[in-house]
Amino acid sequence: MNLKLITLCLLIIGILISSGCTQELTASQLQSRLNQANSNLNTYTIDMKMSMNTVTETPAGAMELKYDITSKGDIDRANKKMALQWNVKSFIMGMSPQMKMETYLVDGYLYTKSNDRWIKARSDDDMWAQQDKMAELVELIESGTIERLEDESFDTNSYYVLKLNPDSGKIAEYALRQQRSASSSQNIDYDNAVQSYSSTVWVNKKTFVIEKSKTEIKMSISPESSKKVDMDTVIELQISNINKEVNIVLPKEANNAEDIADIGKESMYNFK
Repeated sequence: MNLKLITLCLLIIGILISSGCTQELTASQLQSRLNQANSNLNTYTIDMKMSMNTVTETPAGAMELKYDITSKGDIDRANKKMALQWNVKSFIMGMSPQMKMETYLVDGYLYTKSNDRWIKARSDDDMWAQQDKMAELVELIESGTIERLEDESFDTNSYYVLKLNPDSGKIAEYALRQQRSASSSQNIDYDNAVQSYSSTVWVNKKTFVIEKSKTEIKMSISPESSKKVDMDTVIELQISNINKEVNIVLPKEANNAEDIADIGKESMYNFK
């Protein structure tokens, strides 16, 4: 073989080896890039599937309730806006009622449409945090360590597959957000309520953006005023349309939404 050709081949091999080595990032380097890339997202589309199984102790025995929840829509982080379509299916005592909902977060209010009825509620930071799933994942990543699993490729892209090992306090905070609407009035020790937690994320190797995640959490709650409740939840997220333009507009019919604060006052008046 020609000496120049051999030299050229060796040079190319050397470049490829060198280039490959630079891609082998440490866990600390990956964590830093993850935080930077996912903290700077302005907009994205979310596709979520959540299954929840609860078992409540009652005098008559254990009562089991299951939920299958799907939602899809756009998140505008820059302007704190959101529009989601929901489908909630529950399974209890041989029945499986299904409910469709729409939710919008616009101009400081959360608007919800269910059974052709629009209700609005003043939004706060906690309510926004419940919607911004990417910010939630970043918080979990920042709070602890990550563990690199075997890489995967799909949809023509290559991904780092990472197991998250967040701080236990952040896990409890995450659990509180998930259960906020159902148990905000209960005195619950969430630090001890979380029995187990597992979260895996799929990170695009080119952009370092999380495009997929799967979280499993098991909890055992014993509020002071009620029986013990065991909950097993699995949440799967797909993230797409990253930093693409979104147009979140509240439907005109929602302008006549009932304010939940007024509904509460009316209920109290009728009760008296």
